[in-house]
Amino acid sequence: MRDCTENDFLETSIVPFLANHTGISEKRILGIYRAGKPWPIFGKINFVDEAIENETPIRKYILDNKQLIFHLADETERKVSDYYLALDRGESPGPIPELELEAEKNEIFRNIAEKSGEEVRKVKLVAKNLAEYYGLIDQYVEDLLKNTNNPKLGS
Repeated sequence: MRDCTENDFLETSIVPFLANHTGISEKRILGIYRAGKPWPIFGKINFVDEAIENETPIRKYILDNKQLIFHLADETERKVSDYYLALDRGESPGPIPELELEAEKNEIFRNIAEKSGEEVRKVKLVAKNLAEYYGLIDQYVEDLLKNTNNPKLGS
């Protein structure tokens, strides 16, 4: 079985998912997606794009980088915990960069809209559904990491 190329992955996975969830045609989705690439998935590593760029099967890429995944998750959880502890003490903690990016996101979405010739609201709709798509991938990653001792996964 041959490895999945970026175009294969876009045509068989991401683009149909986004078209189905947004009601925007696949051709327009592809234009928006490519105008925004690499998409900023705030607070997360975009494992799918990184795996494709490295020409590595996604499952192998995730398993090879599981220590980094755990480290980033632990670091973000620690920051959130510290933030809420500071609030409990009556302090005014600074923002958590991984979670406080609304202005930056809006600027990025405006740039993507300009590049793709689409409306900002359409770009935001694609971004929202792309985040949902990556949420499904995250769930897959979580399940995969829980089962790394499974011989079928090649741990």
